[in-house]
Amino acid sequence: MEAVSMVAKIISETLPNYRNQHGLTIDQAKACSAIIRCRSGALGYLAGECRCGYRQIFAASCRNRHCPTCQAGAALRWVEQWQSKIPSIATYHCVFTVPESLRVLFAFGRRECFNALFLMARKAIEMLCKRNRRLSGVNLGSIAMLHTWGGQLQFHPHLHVLLCGAGFRADGKWVQLPINDGWLMSVKALGRCFRRLMLQWFSHLLHVEGPVFGLPRAQVASLLRRAALHDWRVFIQRSRCGPDRALAYLGRYAYRVGISPRRIRGYDGQTVEIAYRRRGEKFVAGTCSLTAPDFVGRFLQHVLPSGFRKIRAYGFLLREGSPSQSNQIAVNVPSQATPATVPACPHCSLPLAFAYLSSPLRTIIHCAHSPPIVN
Repeated sequence: MEAVSMVAKIISETLPNYRNQHGLTIDQAKACSAIIRCRSGALGYLAGECRCGYRQIFAASCRNRHCPTCQAGAALRWVEQWQSKIPSIATYHCVFTVPESLRVLFAFGRRECFNALFLMARKAIEMLCKRNRRLSGVNLGSIAMLHTWGGQLQFHPHLHVLLCGAGFRADGKWVQLPINDGWLMSVKALGRCFRRLMLQWFSHLLHVEGPVFGLPRAQVASLLRRAALHDWRVFIQRSRCGPDRALAYLGRYAYRVGISPRRIRGYDGQTVEIAYRRRGEKFVAGTCSLTAPDFVGRFLQHVLPSGFRKIRAYGFLLREGSPSQSNQIAVNVPSQATPATVPACPHCSLPLAFAYLSSPLRTIIHCAHSPPIVN
């Protein structure tokens, strides 16, 4: 079994017993079905042809955003897309982390809590930027991406934000920080502001009669009091190499959830050994062993609600086609606009043209605009 299909193998062998014991939501069932059928031939095939006569058959990918094997090409295209939109300005990488005591609320009220995480992180940034006299009244551009997993697939919701030190004022004037400016706002002040906004949002839920996300109100109030006693982990640092490095980091998780196939070191039918990086003074590689049901359970807790947008843009990055933007911002357009994920002919190096097949022998419909993803 190839490494790219190891996740599908573990899920297909473990899912029947896991479903009988724990049950599945509709979103989890759809994700499991797509992952199991991905590149197995059950979804059909794609035939790549070249004018020179070369022909190659690919098993079709599921293109499900939770599939850890077929979304590498989409992630590369996402990085190329945003590299052409973000100008050469000062950029900052921010991380907003939810404390462990509140993760149970995020697990039960996923859609509402995740939306609140995006909203309150953005509000906290706007409130702190008002204290910076150079950025007062400026609507900064940013890209926010939700992550819900840690190194061992534990439920660890946090938000990564690529923040641009530039934006437009209400009168349309373009304002930006010097590209070598290392200070934007106080990390401690940002953490306290984010904590206050999130706790206020959760406190409003206690004023509504009945349970909160199915949990007793007294338990929720106790969790909020515990979370208010500790500092929340918030990180912000200037990207010294511009937005490219931060985009490359975010791109690895833009269209993939939980774990990449190369982190699975072994599977014997009972236990799964995965590699991860232990956090400390330095990143140290380590491995942990999980039973197959435990692995499936941890993986499925990162399946997002249907239709939920895990990547969101704000500020001038949302104002595509603005005349003032095009006149005042010098955008770095990549030299090669064609993604490198479309397979090419090994003989003449031309991109292959694709047709969809229900089987390797019969062509049904031409589908040149949907090339397969090849890792």
